[in-house]
Amino acid sequence: RFDGDDGLQVHVAKGKVRVEPRLKSMAKAELTKGQAMTFDVYGSSHVTDYRASLFRQKFSRSIPYLHWSFDQMVDGQFMATGTISGADDYQAKIRHLKTSVELDDVGEFQTVGRFGNAFSIDGNGIFAETTFPGIGGNTPRTFAGWVRHQSRVNISDRKWGRNPYCVWGRHHGDGDFGHAWMIFLSNRKDPQLSTSSYGCFRVADVSQDDLTEWMHVASVYTGKSDEKGYPEILHYINGVLQVSQAKHYKQYERATTTVDTDISSEVAMPVRFGAPLLKVDNPSTLDADLDEFYLFRGVLTAEQIKALMAENRIDFASE
Repeated sequence: RFDGDDGLQVHVAKGKVRVEPRLKSMAKAELTKGQAMTFDVYGSSHVTDYRASLFRQKFSRSIPYLHWSFDQMVDGQFMATGTISGADDYQAKIRHLKTSVELDDVGEFQTVGRFGNAFSIDGNGIFAETTFPGIGGNTPRTFAGWVRHQSRVNISDRKWGRNPYCVWGRHHGDGDFGHAWMIFLSNRKDPQLSTSSYGCFRVADVSQDDLTEWMHVASVYTGKSDEKGYPEILHYINGVLQVSQAKHYKQYERATTTVDTDISSEVAMPVRFGAPLLKVDNPSTLDADLDEFYLFRGVLTAEQIKALMAENRIDFASE
């Protein structure tokens, strides 16, 4: 069973499996080694590609995570590692926002990072997209990574602040809010680290002096609500918990405080770095260097975030 999916998948790595629908009128299915099928809630089946990598064979008490170090690029893709099932399949591919095609010549998009190499985006439409659907529903989550904004960025440019470090889910439409998740720098007045559910958002002030240096940012959604009913989101900058404010998008009367991130519908978008969910007429993307991005399915503590910032290691992240 997978997040946000009521169906079942059966992949047979060894032996034989027989699946019997509760409705006797429906056919049984028998699978052998190397075969796989999906089943809906009624028992209807469809053949699918066999992928044993989707399933864990070892379990630990560590918080499930994915990590894009941006150190190694293979065929225009940054490798992914981690303990979430199928991590090897979630590479970040370099694309252009206007064309959405993969790029062949990508060597110019790497630079020296905080740890090893980093992903360098020039703000002219370049971004990276994975096939990881993201963390869905109301599940607690933590994003952490290093960001260095380019010195040529104009802080007063409003368009710049709309390009996220990381985003996934379904963009709102017809007043349907709360189904995406985005971490970005907003600069409509003074720069602020923001996390948005595309219905409400929480912001913390950022010093302009930090913007052109490597800055470690972390956004933690605890899965809880604060005293006003807003999602409880904690922001850390360089390992320090920030004072933050929760807000609604004023122009949206039907905005919601509910977190229900969509990762399974046909219009939901997978995790991407440096670009918004939708195509726009002006293909502007983030103008920054990105390094050591982590997504955790769970809540990291302040001590764990400080250790991650200092050591770039996750073996401490256990419950």
